Amino acid sequence: MQGTSNGKLIQSGIADKLGLFFVSFTTFIASFIIAFISYWKLTLILICIMPAIMLVIGTMATIDAGIDSKNLRLLSQAAQYAETAFASIRTIKAFNLEPRIMHKYASVLDTSRQLCRKKSGVYGVMFAWQYFVIYAGMGLAFWQGIRMIARGEVDGIGTVFT
Repeated sequence: MQGTSNGKLIQSGIADKLGLFFVSFTTFIASFIIAFISYWKLTLILICIMPAIMLVIGTMATIDAGIDSKNLRLLSQAAQYAETAFASIRTIKAFNLEPRIMHKYASVLDTSRQLCRKKSGVYGVMFAWQYFVIYAGMGLAFWQGIRMIARGEVDGIGTVFT
Protein backbone atom coordinates (compact mmCIF):
# COMPACT_ATOMS: atom_id res chain seq x y z
CA MET A 1 0.00 0.00 0.00
CA GLN A 2 2.88 2.37 0.83
CA GLY A 3 4.53 1.82 -2.58
CA THR A 4 1.28 2.60 -4.41
CA SER A 5 0.79 5.87 -2.56
CA ASN A 6 4.41 6.92 -3.17
CA GLY A 7 4.06 6.06 -6.86
CA LYS A 8 0.93 8.19 -7.14
CA LEU A 9 2.67 11.11 -5.44
CA ILE A 10 5.61 10.86 -7.84
CA GLN A 11 3.30 10.54 -10.83
CA SER A 12 1.22 13.58 -9.85
CA GLY A 13 4.35 15.65 -9.21
CA ILE A 14 5.92 14.75 -12.54
CA ALA A 15 2.66 15.20 -14.47
CA ASP A 16 2.20 18.74 -13.17
CA LYS A 17 5.79 19.76 -13.78
CA LEU A 18 5.97 18.14 -17.20
CA GLY A 19 2.77 19.84 -18.35
CA LEU A 20 3.99 23.21 -17.07
CA PHE A 21 7.32 22.71 -18.83
CA PHE A 22 5.69 21.99 -22.21
CA VAL A 23 3.32 24.95 -21.89
CA SER A 24 6.19 27.28 -20.98
CA PHE A 25 8.46 25.94 -23.70
CA THR A 26 5.86 26.24 -26.47
CA THR A 27 4.92 29.74 -25.30
CA PHE A 28 8.61 30.69 -25.41
CA ILE A 29 9.05 29.35 -28.97
CA ALA A 30 5.77 30.87 -30.22
CA SER A 31 6.70 34.24 -28.73
CA PHE A 32 10.00 34.33 -30.57
CA ILE A 33 8.41 33.22 -33.84
CA ILE A 34 5.84 36.02 -33.58
CA ALA A 35 8.55 38.49 -32.61
CA PHE A 36 10.76 37.52 -35.57
CA ILE A 37 7.83 37.84 -37.95
CA SER A 38 6.86 41.19 -36.44
CA TYR A 39 10.28 42.88 -36.43
CA TRP A 40 13.46 40.86 -36.39
CA LYS A 41 15.89 43.64 -35.36
CA LEU A 42 14.19 44.17 -32.01
CA THR A 43 13.98 40.42 -31.49
CA LEU A 44 17.76 40.11 -31.91
CA ILE A 45 18.20 42.69 -29.14
CA LEU A 46 15.92 40.68 -26.85
CA ILE A 47 17.66 37.39 -27.65
CA CYS A 48 20.84 38.82 -26.10
CA ILE A 49 19.09 38.69 -22.73
CA MET A 50 19.14 34.87 -22.67
CA PRO A 51 22.94 34.32 -22.68
CA ALA A 52 23.39 37.03 -20.05
CA ILE A 53 20.80 35.37 -17.79
CA MET A 54 22.42 31.97 -18.33
CA LEU A 55 25.80 33.44 -17.36
CA VAL A 56 24.39 34.94 -14.16
CA ILE A 57 22.49 31.79 -13.19
CA GLY A 58 25.42 29.51 -14.07
CA THR A 59 27.87 31.53 -11.99
CA MET A 60 25.59 31.72 -8.99
CA ALA A 61 24.55 28.06 -9.28
CA THR A 62 28.22 27.06 -9.14
CA ILE A 63 28.70 29.06 -5.94
CA ASP A 64 25.45 27.62 -4.54
CA ALA A 65 26.56 24.06 -5.32
CA GLY A 66 29.81 24.64 -3.42
CA ILE A 67 27.92 25.92 -0.38
CA ASP A 68 25.48 22.98 -0.58
CA SER A 69 28.35 20.52 -0.74
CA LYS A 70 29.97 21.96 2.40
CA ASN A 71 26.61 22.08 4.18
CA LEU A 72 25.80 18.45 3.35
CA ARG A 73 29.17 17.38 4.76
CA LEU A 74 28.50 19.34 7.95
CA LEU A 75 25.01 17.86 8.34
CA SER A 76 26.42 14.39 7.73
CA GLN A 77 29.05 15.03 10.39
CA ALA A 78 26.35 16.22 12.81
CA ALA A 79 24.21 13.15 12.13
CA GLN A 80 27.19 10.85 12.67
CA TYR A 81 28.02 12.64 15.89
CA ALA A 82 24.43 12.31 17.15
CA GLU A 83 24.33 8.63 16.18
CA THR A 84 27.55 7.98 18.07
CA ALA A 85 26.25 9.87 21.08
CA PHE A 86 23.01 7.90 21.14
CA ALA A 87 24.87 4.63 20.79
CA SER A 88 27.01 5.39 23.84
CA ILE A 89 24.40 7.21 25.93
CA ARG A 90 25.19 5.19 29.06
CA THR A 91 28.86 6.17 28.97
CA ILE A 92 27.99 9.81 28.35
CA LYS A 93 25.58 9.79 31.29
CA ALA A 94 28.05 7.98 33.54
CA PHE A 95 30.81 10.56 32.98
CA ASN A 96 28.41 13.55 32.84
CA LEU A 97 29.50 14.51 29.31
CA GLU A 98 26.11 15.82 28.10
CA PRO A 99 27.12 19.53 28.10
CA ARG A 100 30.29 18.85 26.11
CA ILE A 101 28.46 16.64 23.59
CA MET A 102 25.63 19.17 23.19
CA HIS A 103 28.12 22.03 22.71
CA LYS A 104 30.01 20.14 20.00
CA TYR A 105 26.77 19.20 18.21
CA ALA A 106 25.45 22.79 18.45
CA SER A 107 28.70 24.20 17.03
CA VAL A 108 28.47 21.96 13.95
CA LEU A 109 24.85 23.00 13.41
CA ASP A 110 25.76 26.66 13.94
CA THR A 111 28.36 26.41 11.17
CA SER A 112 25.69 24.89 8.94
CA ARG A 113 23.33 27.77 9.73
CA GLN A 114 26.04 30.28 8.77
CA LEU A 115 26.48 28.52 5.44
CA CYS A 116 22.73 28.70 4.83
CA ARG A 117 22.81 32.44 5.51
CA LYS A 118 25.57 32.76 2.95
CA LYS A 119 23.37 30.84 0.53
CA SER A 120 20.56 33.37 1.04
CA GLY A 121 22.96 36.13 0.01
CA VAL A 122 23.90 34.20 -3.12
CA TYR A 123 20.22 33.91 -4.07
CA GLY A 124 19.74 37.63 -3.43
CA VAL A 125 22.61 38.53 -5.75
CA MET A 126 21.42 36.05 -8.38
CA PHE A 127 17.86 37.37 -8.46
CA ALA A 128 19.03 40.99 -8.43
CA TRP A 129 21.32 40.47 -11.43
CA GLN A 130 18.76 38.33 -13.22
CA TYR A 131 16.06 41.01 -12.99
CA PHE A 132 18.57 43.74 -13.85
CA VAL A 133 19.52 41.91 -17.06
CA ILE A 134 15.88 41.33 -18.00
CA TYR A 135 14.76 44.91 -17.40
CA ALA A 136 17.89 46.46 -18.91
CA GLY A 137 17.41 44.33 -22.05
CA MET A 138 13.76 45.30 -22.30
CA GLY A 139 14.66 48.95 -21.74
CA LEU A 140 17.24 48.75 -24.52
CA ALA A 141 14.70 47.15 -26.84
CA PHE A 142 12.09 49.84 -26.14
CA TRP A 143 14.68 52.59 -26.55
CA GLN A 144 15.75 51.17 -29.90
CA GLY A 145 12.09 50.70 -30.85
CA ILE A 146 11.32 54.34 -30.19
CA ARG A 147 14.36 55.39 -32.20
CA MET A 148 13.17 53.13 -35.06
CA ILE A 149 9.70 54.71 -34.90
CA ALA A 150 11.32 58.17 -35.07
CA ARG A 151 13.33 57.14 -38.16
CA GLY A 152 10.26 55.59 -39.77
CA GLU A 153 11.62 52.01 -39.80
CA VAL A 154 8.72 50.65 -37.73
CA ASP A 155 5.02 51.16 -38.44
CA GLY A 156 4.07 52.11 -34.90
CA ILE A 157 4.28 51.44 -31.20
CA GLY A 158 2.22 48.24 -31.56
CA THR A 159 5.08 46.57 -33.45
CA VAL A 160 7.54 47.54 -30.70
CA PHE A 161 5.25 46.13 -27.99
CA THR A 162 4.72 42.91 -29.95
